[in-house]
Amino acid sequence: MPIFESDDADVLVKGGWIFPGTSTPEYASNTVIFGHRFRYLPPVSNTFYALDKIRAGDEIKVSWKGTTYTYRTTEIKIIEPTDFSVLNSTDKATITLITCAPLFSTKQRLVVIAELI
Repeated sequence: MPIFESDDADVLVKGGWIFPGTSTPEYASNTVIFGHRFRYLPPVSNTFYALDKIRAGDEIKVSWKGTTYTYRTTEIKIIEPTDFSVLNSTDKATITLITCAPLFSTKQRLVVIAELI
């Protein structure tokens, strides 16, 4: 999925959106990336359609500014849309992927958290 930095959530139609005020992969904090779960018929490469298939221990690779960062999934959870704690900075290089849950609904959020290895 392509990843975009922007102050405007409209970039979500193109791919992942690094949430403003969070880190980017080259810094040792929390890079938060939002993505649509279902926008087009699958398979498409610019949504988190299959994010619910990730399991603890799985690796996530992110290419950013010519460098590939590899993360290991440490936590998967469902949260309420009002829970902003997953946006907090971290002491370790972390990536937090957020999308809607369940599929075809905006009722809650699926969150996948992974640490740089």
